[in-house]
Amino acid sequence: MKSVHLLLLVAVLASGALIASCASVEPPSEEEGLTADPCTGPSVSFAESEPNNGSTEADHNVVETEEGNLTITGSSASCGNDGTNWTGDMDVFEVSYGCGGLAEVALTWTSANDSDGDDDDSAGSTGAVADLDYNILAPQLSTTHYAAVGYSWDNNAENSSVVELGRPLRVSVMCWSGEAAQEWTFMITWDESSAAGDDDDSSSE
Repeated sequence: MKSVHLLLLVAVLASGALIASCASVEPPSEEEGLTADPCTGPSVSFAESEPNNGSTEADHNVVETEEGNLTITGSSASCGNDGTNWTGDMDVFEVSYGCGGLAEVALTWTSANDSDGDDDDSAGSTGAVADLDYNILAPQLSTTHYAAVGYSWDNNAENSSVVELGRPLRVSVMCWSGEAAQEWTFMITWDESSAAGDDDDSSSE
């Protein structure tokens, strides 16, 4: 009989632990949000270094920012997909922000084979024959949903959006299809008048 009671107690404790662990990954409510100072520091440029495909916890580049705009440059060594997931080169970056707010996020690319000075990046040009994508996880905003995604369905050589970001970020750049050796540039440009969790976009003046 003790063993039965003990099993029941263990089951109850395990259920409580499971509920607590699930509750711990809930994103903050809209009422709470994430307050953070605006990102108004100097700009930083960072060049990708392989390996950084995120296959292990340590397999990524660490980007130290100055709490301002960020430009990351790199290349996708291979492109590919299985119809659902990316199977080519993935480039992953842990970005050390302590600030937050509204930001424009943009990923642009040009084929590394397009080295003859052709500046035409239209969908039919050599420099745009690829489909590159990105996603951004901001764990202090949510550990279950991306803060931003740029999934293009055409070869337009650019993905961009304006989103709210906050604190440390995990940025991934992937190539869905196209020629190998796609040179890309990823940029975060902050709206210095806003901070994460601040819904008042009016001027302070």
